[in-house]
Amino acid sequence: MEYTDTLRLAHSIQLIDIVKFLYKNYIIHRDIRPPIVMF
Repeated sequence: MEYTDTLRLAHSIQLIDIVKFLYKNYIIHRDIRPPIVMF
């Protein structure tokens, strides 16, 4: 499967939504950094 800009954008938006959810629910993940979330 080719990794297109559209797919890259969709994954980025999903990641942002996940982090917002964690923040709103006072859930802390201390190791969120680019090498961990990039694949």
